Amino acid sequence: AVISTQSTWESAIGELEGEIRENENVLETIKPLDGARKAWRMVGSVLVETTVSDTVPKLEEVIKMSRSNIEKLGKEIEAKSQLMQKYAEANNLIGKGAQQAG
Repeated sequence: AVISTQSTWESAIGELEGEIRENENVLETIKPLDGARKAWRMVGSVLVETTVSDTVPKLEEVIKMSRSNIEKLGKEIEAKSQLMQKYAEANNLIGKGAQQAG
């Protein structure tokens, strides 16, 4: 169950990284445009009409939140990995060669 959870978190990190890249590309494209120009954003599953000046700060916030979530997930993965390592060592589940290498 712990390995499954860790794998799920790693997948979530990959998805978040992809979303960050997409949002950064959009931000790079629309930032130089006139702030009053219409812009369309997906909010959940709804397409919403806004302006460039409204969209830019929202995209920047989404990117910031995604990076924060990646950092939190990374810390959780590290904590779970350490927990698994301690459990394996305490229950002699690691071979002597693996203990010396690690």
